[in-house]
Amino acid sequence: MIIGNIHNLQPWLPQELRQAIEHIKAHVTPETPKGKHDIEGNRLFYLISEDMTEPYEARRAEYHARYLDIQI
Repeated sequence: MIIGNIHNLQPWLPQELRQAIEHIKAHVTPETPKGKHDIEGNRLFYLISEDMTEPYEARRAEYHARYLDIQI
């Protein structure tokens, strides 16, 4: 897990991660609709969702086989 500040990105972050964060900072506003938004097709995209969390005991472990999950 990487924890940081999107307004002060660390120089060691991979370029694609930096690109995704910079794109989101430049294009996402409170008016951006929920759903999938492409940066580079299925290779690089982001999802905007509004999910309710569940109690820890009710949650299953999360697993990502194909994509990196970046939460901002």
